[in-house]
Amino acid sequence: MTKIDLNIIGAGGHTRSIISSFKDQYNFIGIYDDSYNINSNEIISQVTLKGKIEDLPGNNKLVLAIGDNKTRANLYNSNNINLKIDSLIHKSSIICPSSKIGDSNQIFPNVFINGETEIGNNNIINSCCIIEHESKIGSHCHISIGTVISGRVEIGDCVFVGANATIIDKLKIVSDVTIGAGSVVITDIMEAGTYVGNPARKIK
Repeated sequence: MTKIDLNIIGAGGHTRSIISSFKDQYNFIGIYDDSYNINSNEIISQVTLKGKIEDLPGNNKLVLAIGDNKTRANLYNSNNINLKIDSLIHKSSIICPSSKIGDSNQIFPNVFINGETEIGNNNIINSCCIIEHESKIGSHCHISIGTVISGRVEIGDCVFVGANATIIDKLKIVSDVTIGAGSVVITDIMEAGTYVGNPARKIK
């Protein structure tokens, strides 16, 4: 199988995760980040940091290796990036054919997405997540490792769900919510903010 060439925007920890997880499926040809220093000669996971974001070549596909939802959303919507942002779907993940997956998503190893689920654009669905039947996830979300989202859950935009969190079935979570690692959500979340604990409660 011929690998697809991809440039990467971002030089942080999420970049390392992407390269490690997807190197067998994609050929990462360069990294672009505004931290670039012409004198640094930095190489990240065997991929060269080649320039600032504005230096991106105009004829290549790319992936947004940015873990922060707001920053990733701003780049996705930027008029300055006229390139195709590619979706990454790991070969070990299972997506039921009746589900609908939008553009520019990153679906990491061992993810399971059950039937009739709808996922928007520019999301990170990290390793070993389970998203059950008929759930809806908006755009620019980050669903962290080991998260379990039960059936018929509705999640807005720019939601961060921490590692190993659990969201029980039929709940609604509005946009701009952060759910802490290991939290258990048992009621609707209808106000933006940060929620932690079991059961999850708002702390700010």
